[in-house]
Amino acid sequence: VEANATFKKMLSEGRREEAVAYRDKNKVEMAMAPAAGQYRQIIGRINTDIRRTQERDDLTAEEKRLRLDALDKAKQDRADAFIRQSRAVEARLGGG
Repeated sequence: VEANATFKKMLSEGRREEAVAYRDKNKVEMAMAPAAGQYRQIIGRINTDIRRTQERDDLTAEEKRLRLDALDKAKQDRADAFIRQSRAVEARLGGG
């Protein structure tokens, strides 16, 4: 997200050559910005669910543990998917 903003700022300031060089150096980060934002939102929702589950007093310890384990797995699955996506983009674009 920051890389995209920096690139746009350079362009708006008329620093086209510098902006193009910056974009080429940061192409993976810029390509992954939308996915990174979505990843942060999903992880935020999972973390909220974890906190809510921990605070509930209408569940047994075992019920809480099962829910927390499932949420932890969901969090890890999302992280793994994001890493795979990032590596695929990096491979496609030729690195940073």
